[in-house]
Amino acid sequence: MGFSARYCQKLLYMGREGVEPSQPYGRWVLSTYRIAHPQVAHICIKRLFSGIFPRILWVVRHIKNKGVCQMSEKIETQRTLQISIVDDYLLMWMEAFLIDRQTSGVAEGTPDFYRIKLKMFADYCDAQTVKNISQITPTLIRQYFLFLEGAGHNPGGRHAAFRTMRVFLYWYEDEVEPKDWSNPIHRVKAPKVPLEPIEPVSIETVTKMIKACDRDTFTGDRDIAVFLCLLDTGARASEFLNIDLVDTNQVSGDILIRQGKGYKPRTVYIGRQSRKALRKYLKHRSDNNPALWVTHPRFDSERIKYDGLRERSFVDDPKKLI
Repeated sequence: MGFSARYCQKLLYMGREGVEPSQPYGRWVLSTYRIAHPQVAHICIKRLFSGIFPRILWVVRHIKNKGVCQMSEKIETQRTLQISIVDDYLLMWMEAFLIDRQTSGVAEGTPDFYRIKLKMFADYCDAQTVKNISQITPTLIRQYFLFLEGAGHNPGGRHAAFRTMRVFLYWYEDEVEPKDWSNPIHRVKAPKVPLEPIEPVSIETVTKMIKACDRDTFTGDRDIAVFLCLLDTGARASEFLNIDLVDTNQVSGDILIRQGKGYKPRTVYIGRQSRKALRKYLKHRSDNNPALWVTHPRFDSERIKYDGLRERSFVDDPKKLI
C-alpha cells in the first residue's frame, strides 16, 4: 500500500518541532512515498539509526496503523456490500424454503411440486436479470403469468404457479421479516380457473379393460380387483397404492385410508363384487409383504408404484379411473 509525498511530508511536520523536509532524512522519506510500511521500517533501521530514529519509528507506526485501518475499512465495506447482495438472493432463499418444506411434514410429493414451480419462476427471473427477492414486483409477477399463458399453460397450471409463489413469499416474509419490504404477492390476484366438468371413464371402457385381463392368474385377478376397487372407493392413486392388508375388511368392505389429503384419515367402502374379486386375488399370494397391491405373489414381491398402475391400466392416465 503506497502513500503520497504530501502525506509523508505532513507526518514529518507532526510531532517534534524543527523537523524540516529539506533535511537529508526528510528528503529520503519523501522519496519513499510509494514503499510499503515493512520496507520503510527496514530502511529506517539500516540507514537512520541516529538521534532521529525515534521520530522515524513514529512515522512508520503511524503509516502502519493508517494502512491497517484503511484495510479494515475496505474489508468491512466489501463484506457489507456482499451481505446486502446475498441477504435476499432469490435462489438461496428458494433452496432454504424447500428444505423447510421437507422438514415440516408436508405430503411426500409436495416438495417436488414446489421445486418444479419455483424453478420455472427462477428461470424467468434470470431471463429478466432479476437476482434478488427485493427486485420482485407485482408487475413482474403479472408478466410471469402472461408468459405462462403464452407458453401454453392452462388456467389450472397458472393457478398452481400462483399458489407456489404465494406460499414461498409468505414464508420468506415470516422467516426473514425484512425491513422496508412490501410483499408483492399481496397486490396480485390469483388467476381464475373456470370450473369445467371432468369427463369420466365410461362403463364400456372399464368393461373392455376387465375383459382384457387374464383370469385365474395372479396378474389378471389382481388387475380386475384393482379396477373394481378403484371404481368403488374413488380413492386417489397415491392413497390407493398405500393401502396395507391390515387396512382392509374383506367381510364388511371397509378400507382405511391412513394418509388422505392433508394427512387426514378416512374410510372408504367396496361392494360385493369388488370384495369377491379382492379375495380371489389374495388367494394367489404367499408373500409376507404388508402392502395390499404387490408385483409378485411370492417372497420377492414389492408394492406397486404409480408407474406400474399406469402400465397395467391400458390408459394414458389411471387418474381418470378415480
